[in-house]
Amino acid sequence: MLITFPAGTLTANNVVGGNVLDSAVAGTAAGLRANQEDEVGVAGASSSTAPGRTSGPDLTAVALSSTTDAFGNTGAFQATYTFDETVSAILSTNNFLLYLSNGQRLRPTGCTIGSTTATNANVTCTGFVDFTTGVAPTSAATVGTAVVGTVTFGAVNGSGGSASDSNSESAAATTGGTGTPAS
Repeated sequence: MLITFPAGTLTANNVVGGNVLDSAVAGTAAGLRANQEDEVGVAGASSSTAPGRTSGPDLTAVALSSTTDAFGNTGAFQATYTFDETVSAILSTNNFLLYLSNGQRLRPTGCTIGSTTATNANVTCTGFVDFTTGVAPTSAATVGTAVVGTVTFGAVNGSGGSASDSNSESAAATTGGTGTPAS
């Protein structure tokens, strides 16, 4: 899909990306499913803003990690969402998501901001459940198979602290887990 805008319509130089909502596009061949929400960073020819970056906190990485007990058993996984600036407040834990390769969405039941200068751009989320049903996966290892982490608009406020300093929608491939993206 290609979307174009007439010359001169995006002259404010504040356009840094575009997104498509769930089910906005569907395949034309039999059996093709509708799209899932997605976005891409862009910048106009005269823009001084980096493609995909805003003045608010922008998601830069999602890392999965778990604990291991004395017997080598893997404990619950957590996801650490890293932003490009200090996070001053979590506005909604429901705006943090993990996607499994089969498209299942998981949301956390709790999130915390890092407590030191080195970690205050990180939000660590735990207790993941199915986005729709609210039921926890049958295995703690399921969360570790997530392949993409996302934040929807308004998950956090940045160092400015105002409502206008919230994050934009963003996604990042997860690291540290065991998931394999679908081909």
